[in-house]
Amino acid sequence: TDQSSRPLDLATLRCRPLAATYIYTICAFVCPTLTTSLARSVELAREVLGPDSFTVLSVGFDTLADTPEQMRHYADERGITVPGWYFASGDETTVARLAADLGFSYAPLAGGFDHVAQVTIVDADGRVYRQVYGPDFDPPMIVDPLKRLALGITTPERPVADFLNKVRLICTS
Repeated sequence: TDQSSRPLDLATLRCRPLAATYIYTICAFVCPTLTTSLARSVELAREVLGPDSFTVLSVGFDTLADTPEQMRHYADERGITVPGWYFASGDETTVARLAADLGFSYAPLAGGFDHVAQVTIVDADGRVYRQVYGPDFDPPMIVDPLKRLALGITTPERPVADFLNKVRLICTS
């Protein structure tokens, strides 16, 4: 369900690149920082590639608190009103299944969640293309893969570099 309480069929997001991230709206530091950093990258990427060249999806993984209304409030607090950026919520099974498909992991802790801060870049066919880790990143880390996908630029295989892109760094507190 999107931030306007409308059903969101993920199949409709295919046919163009997608930048996806998982957040929980009562997070005090990592999730807001990640969202703000992603917003800077999205703004730059839209200037370069055009407003309809890719989609953005932020999924709330605290399924009890991250309601459509809370997701809308979270977006509004950060001034994000970009068309094509969905703040979605769902039931536990759907959220967990999508998280597994995107390579995102999280676990409940007392007072919050232990989770990876990441943005997942998905190609137009729904395959994970790149993972960007950390709550704050330089815009080219998001813009470059979106540009490659939107413009159909292929990159040669690099076994060692590709392996390193699959390594997941986890920070917990």
